[in-house]
Amino acid sequence: MIKDPRMNTNQTVDNNMILLQIKIMYIFRVFRLIIIILILSYFLGTIWLLISKLLTADKGPDSDEKTFYNVYGLAELPERTQLTIVVYFAFTTLSTVGFGDFNPKSEEERIITTFILLIGVACFSYIMGQFIEILMNFQQVTADNEDSENLSKWLGLLAHFNKNRPLSKDMTKRFEQYFEYYWQHDKNYAIQSEDDKRFMKELPKHIRRDIYKEFLFKDFIYLFRTHFKVLKEDTGNSKRQLYTWEDTQYQQFMIKTLQRLEPRFYHAKEYILEEGEEVNEQIYVTNGSYSIGFQERNQKYFHVKLQQKTIIGGYENIFGYESEFYFKALTFLEGYGLRKSNMKPIMDKFPDFQRQIQSYMVNFYYKIIRQPMLQFKKEIRIEVGKRQDMDAIHKEIQAEIDAAQQRYYEEYEQNQEVEQRSQDETSRNVKKLETKVNHLAKSVYDLFKQFDEFSGSKEINYNQTN
Repeated sequence: MIKDPRMNTNQTVDNNMILLQIKIMYIFRVFRLIIIILILSYFLGTIWLLISKLLTADKGPDSDEKTFYNVYGLAELPERTQLTIVVYFAFTTLSTVGFGDFNPKSEEERIITTFILLIGVACFSYIMGQFIEILMNFQQVTADNEDSENLSKWLGLLAHFNKNRPLSKDMTKRFEQYFEYYWQHDKNYAIQSEDDKRFMKELPKHIRRDIYKEFLFKDFIYLFRTHFKVLKEDTGNSKRQLYTWEDTQYQQFMIKTLQRLEPRFYHAKEYILEEGEEVNEQIYVTNGSYSIGFQERNQKYFHVKLQQKTIIGGYENIFGYESEFYFKALTFLEGYGLRKSNMKPIMDKFPDFQRQIQSYMVNFYYKIIRQPMLQFKKEIRIEVGKRQDMDAIHKEIQAEIDAAQQRYYEEYEQNQEVEQRSQDETSRNVKKLETKVNHLAKSVYDLFKQFDEFSGSKEINYNQTN
């Protein structure tokens, strides 16, 4: 975790105490392994002394056959010196150094020594593996604190050149996540300095090989064993053989490649490569899955789905091509990156391996990625073309409907105007007619009223006459 620059003095003291306790713990573990090695050497040396002494006694004092016991005159030496010699002999033998100043002399001793050393070398190799692991973990623990402080200084330097405005929390978090993951998963982290490299060079060849093959990159080598499968040149035999780690040339090639691997990770839905992007490294996927797609008319389509044991950008990285497709992580994806600048010197040094690895990359890319993607791309373009034809037909029909509707609205409005004018004229005529009818009605009413008045006066006169 990145150290907070606002951390107070008490917190710093606590961290230093914790770091000191961790150092003491690792020192104790190393001391314990050393004691175990010495006990193992003492135990095997003592057994060897007893066996050599018994073999010498069986030969008899007058026998001319040489043994370890009588050649080096152990009978004339004090017990302390005897133990020193046999423990020294056992230790140099177990560590595969074998100076040769002390060695078995008789045939029986050589046979017995063979069986003893089979067990002893296995135990010693295991102990040395534990010893190397402790040293690497110790160096990583002590280096993490220093690297965290350096990263904090670097972030502060970025802020300084940004007019003392700190980076956004999101960007700072991304920096921290990247470097924290990088430091925790970089298997070459403990073999970077000159002292580390010198230490590795001083180790026996087979131990140095096993550190990479059986300890650091065992899982990686198993996942990508097909990719690193290289056939030897045709020697006329019916069946060609594969290079193995026992072959010096192949061992050098593999170690140089493994030394240049860098941890990589991507979150779900994050783009690993984009279409048309320059590819500067290839990603060996060790965990997670991803999808491959392309863009057609501002729309992305994804089809091929791959997961671990595959390589992203290998074909493009080797031949210097841009990415032909999109590569997007479907889940949290982990792997190792091999930069083009680091890969090219290795390939140039081992041209036979380069040709076969290039052949593998080409076959993988064309069969697993390019052919399925191009077929899918063809289907999508046909489907898009059909949809575009239907869209054109729909647009044409809709245009006709819109035109017809527009004509309808125009004719309707015209009819409404004519009808409105007709209704206004009719209304005026009706009003005139109503006025005339009202006048006529009033005239008729007045006429009937006069008639009623005239009729009533005559009736009165008639009654009065009677």
